Amino acid sequence: MSNNNMKFILVISKLSNNMRQMKIKQNYHYISLQAMLEKGYDCELITHRFFKKDPYLTNQQLKLDDRITRKYFKSTFSYLNYLRKQKNAIIFANSRVPKSFLSCFFGKTTFFMSHKSDLPYKLWQKLVLKFFLKRFDYIKVSNPHEKQTLIKFGIKKKKIEVIPLVIDFQHFSKKLSLREKTLFKSSYSISPQKKVILQFSNLRDFKNPKTILLAIKELSKIRSDFVLLIVGKDLMHESGNKSINQMVKELEIENFVVQVGPVSHNDAPKYFQVSDLFVNSSFSEGQCITVYEAVAGGLPLCLSSIGSFTSVFNDSVLFHHSTDYKKLAQNMHKYLSNTSLMKDHQKKNYRILDNYSYGVVKEKLQHFFIK
Repeated sequence: MSNNNMKFILVISKLSNNMRQMKIKQNYHYISLQAMLEKGYDCELITHRFFKKDPYLTNQQLKLDDRITRKYFKSTFSYLNYLRKQKNAIIFANSRVPKSFLSCFFGKTTFFMSHKSDLPYKLWQKLVLKFFLKRFDYIKVSNPHEKQTLIKFGIKKKKIEVIPLVIDFQHFSKKLSLREKTLFKSSYSISPQKKVILQFSNLRDFKNPKTILLAIKELSKIRSDFVLLIVGKDLMHESGNKSINQMVKELEIENFVVQVGPVSHNDAPKYFQVSDLFVNSSFSEGQCITVYEAVAGGLPLCLSSIGSFTSVFNDSVLFHHSTDYKKLAQNMHKYLSNTSLMKDHQKKNYRILDNYSYGVVKEKLQHFFIK
C-alpha cells in the first residue's frame, strides 16, 4: 500500500508516441519520476489524455519502471477528488491546461513547469496564468530568460528554479565513418561534396520555417555547394499556412532543399552527424531540445535571437532576428566559409552541455522536490 507521506505525483497532459521512443535518460517527464523513486518515494503518473492509437500502454512498452503507478481519470471531478485525498503528497504539474493548474490547491508541496519561456499574448490569459502560478509553491523553468520573465511578471524569485531538460550526449554524439556519411547522403541524393544545413523539428507556425527558406534562397545567390535537410513533420496547415513544399516551389529552391519527414529517436543522430550546420528561426521556444541535440552532434548553431537562446548561448552562436532572413543567410555563409570559427563555437557549446547531463539534472530535481 502506498505511503502517502512519501508520495510523488507527476501530472502531464497526455502520453505521446515520442515518450515510447525516447530513452529514459532524456525523457523529460520520466526523469522526475526516476529521481524520486531513487529517494524512496511512491511515484504516480497522472495523464489527462492517453495516446490515441494505444491508450493502455504498459510500463514496459513505455520503458517505464514498473514501480510507477499510472492513473487516468475520465472526469475532472474524479481527478480533483483523488488529489483532495493526497494531503501529504508532492505534486508536479506540467503543461498549461486547466486540470494541471488546479493541482496547485492540493498536496503538501506543489510544483509547476510550463514548457514555454514566454507569456501568453492576451491579457485575460496572463491574468489567469499569474493567478495559478502564484499559488504553486515552486516553479521549474528551463532557462534563465524564463526565470527573469516570471520575476518581472510578479512571481517571487525564491520560488523559481532553473533546471534544464536532459540531453543524452552519448546518444547524439555517435560518430559515423566517412563511408557511412557518404552512403547516408546518397540515400537522399546528396553528393559527398555538398554542405548540409539541418532544420530538425516538427514544423509549426511558431517555428517560422519561412525565414529559413528565404535565407536558403538568399544563400543560393552566393554559393551553390549546400543543401537544406528538413527533418520533421510539416504541420503548417494547422495554422492555415502554406506547406513547406508549396513555399519551396514558390521560391524556386527545389534543388537546395531535401524534405525527410519525421524520423525515430534512434535514427535521429545520423542526421546530426551528416550535417555541417544547424538552423532554427523560431519566434518562441522553451528549451528546444533539438538545439542541444545538435550541440551534442557537434554542429555550430544559427539561432533566432530570442531570450531562451540568448540567455544560454553567448559568444558561441551566430544569432539573427527571427524574421531577418538576410542576416541568417550571412550567418550560414560565415560558418560554412570559416572552419576555425565553427570548431571554436563547437568547443564552447560542448562545455555548456555539462549542465544538461542525466546525473546533474537528476540530482538538481531531487534537491528541488525534496524541500
